[in-house]
Amino acid sequence: MRDIAAATETLDVNSTYAYLLMATDFAETSIVVVGVDGAVCGFITGYRPPRRPDTLFVWQVAVAPDAQGRGLALRPGNAPIG
Repeated sequence: MRDIAAATETLDVNSTYAYLLMATDFAETSIVVVGVDGAVCGFITGYRPPRRPDTLFVWQVAVAPDAQGRGLALRPGNAPIG
């Protein structure tokens, strides 16, 4: 996830640990997209503020450069990318 964020050249790059937390502790509000080769090709990170559980704050949205323009956002939940 960190490498993809860096490759966008527009997102602030967080620590590897921060992305690990997003993928584990914030897994209910974040998503990681994995291609048929098993590599991460995109992600969306977000969280629900503790005092506003009805609100979703989207932190980052990123797609790997080699996965851009391939309809990633249009795929149904389990459709492979690759």
